[in-house]
Amino acid sequence: PSLDRPRAAAAWPARSRRSARLRCAAMASPALVTFDVDGTLIRARGENANRFHKDAFAYAFKEVYGLEADIDEIAHHGSTDQLVLLAVLAHRGVPEEQAEAGIARACDAMVRFADKATDVAEGLELLPGVEALLKALQALGQDKVVSCLVTGNLEQIAWRKMRGLGIEALFSKPHFGGFGSEHRERAKLVAAAADKCARLHAQP
Repeated sequence: PSLDRPRAAAAWPARSRRSARLRCAAMASPALVTFDVDGTLIRARGENANRFHKDAFAYAFKEVYGLEADIDEIAHHGSTDQLVLLAVLAHRGVPEEQAEAGIARACDAMVRFADKATDVAEGLELLPGVEALLKALQALGQDKVVSCLVTGNLEQIAWRKMRGLGIEALFSKPHFGGFGSEHRERAKLVAAAADKCARLHAQP
């Protein structure tokens, strides 16, 4: 996890820093605690490791591009979902223009798959101490601390994992974060989450 204040983010792009400072100048903000998903809150295990997410990708490849493809064909750890889609398509020889033309529909297909999935927790488990930590942060109250996700997963995929493993309700409400559905580059995700925090949780 990382601990940030929305008004103290030196790594943000200049425009994001200016807008956050303007919003927060007259407001008190709670501390923001961000969590990555895979490898931070949860881990894949067993022969069906991360099956839900992998099947969502496979469904999108078939539905949009007519390909029987698997994300394990490439090295994908640490990447955002959109970049994983594009990397697999490039690996399969799909022209870049064709791949890009279908990327929004592929993300939509993954979300549709996620909405209907039932065995979301198959091949996943919470890492030790995660539930206790989230409960401790929640007990502090949202006036002091808010928690969210910052992950390369598509937003709906990430929250379905949290729900499937029983910890979705432990994050601050309304739920927010930085997700691979809004940015392809991970470097932009913390700034996206902090910007939302400033809008949703800043206090007069």
